[in-house]
Amino acid sequence: MITEPTWAIGQGILRVLSFALLALLGLALSQCVGRAKEIPVDGFEAGLTWEADNPADGAVLTVVQTNMTEGAHALFVTFTNQGKDKVVIHQAANQDLTSISSLVLDAINPQTNGVDVAIALQTGPKWDWFESQPVSLKPGLNKNVHFDLTGKTFKSDRTEVLGAGLEYTDALTNLAQLQRISILIYIGGTDKVSVYLDNVRWEQSDSTATPTTPATNNTGETVEKPATIAPAAAPVEMLVNGNFADGTNHWVLEQTEGATGRMECMPEGPDGKAALRIQVLTIAPKAYHLQLYQTGPHIEKGRIYELTFWAKSDRASGIKVNCMMNHEPWEHHTQELLPLSTEWKELHFRFATPWSDNNVRISFTDLGATVGQTYWLANCSLVPVSEISTSAATAPETAGSAAQGTPFVWKGYYSSEAAFVYSHHQTIPGHYEYLPDPQDPARGIVFVGHLTPDFKTTDPEKFHLHPEIYFDHFIPGNIIVSFDVKVDDLAPAELGPYGTNPWLNVVTLFDETTVAGGTFFHPSVMVNLVGSPGNYRLQAYSMDAHGAGTFYEKIAESPVFPTGKWVKVRVETDVKTNQVHVYQDDALASAGPYLGKPGLAGAHMGLYANRKMTRATVFNSNINIRVGN
Repeated sequence: MITEPTWAIGQGILRVLSFALLALLGLALSQCVGRAKEIPVDGFEAGLTWEADNPADGAVLTVVQTNMTEGAHALFVTFTNQGKDKVVIHQAANQDLTSISSLVLDAINPQTNGVDVAIALQTGPKWDWFESQPVSLKPGLNKNVHFDLTGKTFKSDRTEVLGAGLEYTDALTNLAQLQRISILIYIGGTDKVSVYLDNVRWEQSDSTATPTTPATNNTGETVEKPATIAPAAAPVEMLVNGNFADGTNHWVLEQTEGATGRMECMPEGPDGKAALRIQVLTIAPKAYHLQLYQTGPHIEKGRIYELTFWAKSDRASGIKVNCMMNHEPWEHHTQELLPLSTEWKELHFRFATPWSDNNVRISFTDLGATVGQTYWLANCSLVPVSEISTSAATAPETAGSAAQGTPFVWKGYYSSEAAFVYSHHQTIPGHYEYLPDPQDPARGIVFVGHLTPDFKTTDPEKFHLHPEIYFDHFIPGNIIVSFDVKVDDLAPAELGPYGTNPWLNVVTLFDETTVAGGTFFHPSVMVNLVGSPGNYRLQAYSMDAHGAGTFYEKIAESPVFPTGKWVKVRVETDVKTNQVHVYQDDALASAGPYLGKPGLAGAHMGLYANRKMTRATVFNSNINIRVGN
């Protein structure tokens, strides 16, 4: 028998000890990084503490020793279709949610189809009910199913009566008094549903800790925490299998209305690694009847995300990408058409949504335009943009300091108040509504602001019948804002530019808002309708930080603005050359110097007028806001 020398054995032991020490140091370091703190709710190690809301629903709850994701037990819930759409299970709770950011759980779906789950929290002395939007569990393991508790994303008694698209717009109240946690499991159209649940826990991010809470040293004495800035954490990848190393898993090729395609993974990526190849076999009336998507990401209202991917096609064309709700009303205000060539190209899509949702889909859509066309995708990634994790701040003062990299894009289609960012108006029948245009119903739902002599307002100077788009931070860069507008029924009919004249504003851009961390609302560009019937024009002006500014000189060949007809308005602001150009249906309408800060904090379009106006009707649709280089 050959034996290893004693010195070699000693070296082996040292290597093992070194690796162990490095592992422990790595663990300690990882715990020092600004990770979210987890507070256990139930790992089902202490037996069954949950029960069904209604025993007649036929739900059977069992603690089992299979399909657990941590520990030795999991909760197995199974129930048959009793004519209801879901079963609700609950556990009594006594938790202060003041510093809690989310509820997280693991789930295993043993079905071959998706199963929807949601949570509900009951708070306060009246046990107020707050229900989240459903999340779809894919077949198999679903780790870290995330329910955000910080946004206005819950259905309550107050919002349930608002109708489709507005139910999930309430925020939790009575955070210090949680009474009960419920989990809702939807049966859909099947006869029986089973789900394994495990590792239910609260998540408390470090940012929620109270800054004045004292720390304790090793002797137990209270010491002051030094003010420190944690290093920026790497962005968290939100897509699963974005590099297609696991084949087509987690990706769905949707084929409807007769559109068909074939997707397969091939070693044809830009780096010679895996790429997804999609071939169009048949098409349908609409190109979006063939689309590729992935569900699962959790999106926060107003936060900026960036989708990055490599793509090409067998012919020069385009590919439309979007982030949309994966449920009714299927809102998709964020989308962009990106160009494709026959060569691999890295593409970027930045967006922010006007809603928070933990059941969205990231889509590559409008693929079904041409029979025989082939698309390739590789290295898909979705991350939150890191700079918005810091507190919001006002704009930098240095002109021309535009953001580098890919642009920020926001789109809205005026389908409801939920289409806007930090806009909280209630509809006012006859004055502030979302309706089809009677003369152009094919446009669908549009915003309608209608001023009449009987309209009452508490503002002594102005009428504000417009939704807002106010971002939670300043976005640096060049600005392009476009939208469709129709103006009608004006009285007085003679409109002046501003001041003591009757005036009507069609768009205002802001370089500072209180929502974005500023001290006040400061407009950087305003575009008004001026003139008389048959001779209306768009006229713009810009304001500096001190409120100084003047209307731009009239352009002799500027187009007449028609009443009673839809037109497209586009405002382009170049913060490097400090110039503003306003276009009406692609014809130059107004131009002049830009005096604001180099970027955008918000905007509004709609009916904005002074009290000298007695009648006006303004329709708006199809907003597109783009900020960047």
